[in-house]
Amino acid sequence: PQLLPEWLVHTLERGYPANDRGEQLSEAPKIGFHLLKSPSCQDIRQMQAGKLNAPQILRARKVLAYAVSKLALEIPPNMRRQGTEDVVEYLELLCNERVVAPEMNLMTIRRFYAKNADELQLHYRWKQPQPQQSLPPSQDRRGLSKQGSPGSSPQTHHRAAY
Repeated sequence: PQLLPEWLVHTLERGYPANDRGEQLSEAPKIGFHLLKSPSCQDIRQMQAGKLNAPQILRARKVLAYAVSKLALEIPPNMRRQGTEDVVEYLELLCNERVVAPEMNLMTIRRFYAKNADELQLHYRWKQPQPQQSLPPSQDRRGLSKQGSPGSSPQTHHRAAY
């Protein structure tokens, strides 16, 4: 017969998780925030107004996934890319008009992006098309000059004779 770990038995007896001294573990700290449609995005619906609460370790990608599920969003036909069917891949989250990385958690967003730590306002919108950055004609995509090293010119690419 397999025995249950002692911590599990104590948790089941008490009805709540506890530390080594039997004290109840506190819930994960939460952050309140408002999730709104970006004013610049007219072709997306607004969520119901209200404050949301989530663990402060929740990532921006999960916030976007929540918006997708609540609004039943579908990818606009003009934005659809082959091989990418996840609607979240087409959305971006903003805080104070700055795009937030999908891996960033709510605590980090509040600390580094929010103007007021008490009221976190996040906006969602369709991803904006990224402008193509043109490279100078003398460089390839890796930043190498046609001579083979970064920033080298024909004059500086000499080998010393010994």
